[in-house]
Amino acid sequence: MGGDYTLKVCHEGTTLPVETVRVVGSETALKTIPALLNKHPGCHRIHVFAGHVDLFSVDCDGKTVVD
Repeated sequence: MGGDYTLKVCHEGTTLPVETVRVVGSETALKTIPALLNKHPGCHRIHVFAGHVDLFSVDCDGKTVVD
């Protein structure tokens, strides 16, 4: 069984995510990113965490970014 992942959708200039999704498994986490991008067009970032560890972020085009 995979670990727990948290995806946080953020808009530029905000301090709190507009949506937080928790999933189990890395494959599910990766498949959730496009759905969140479709649901939140123009979002600034989607931050992906494994537990409390910040793994990576993607921009509104789904490209990995370094914050």
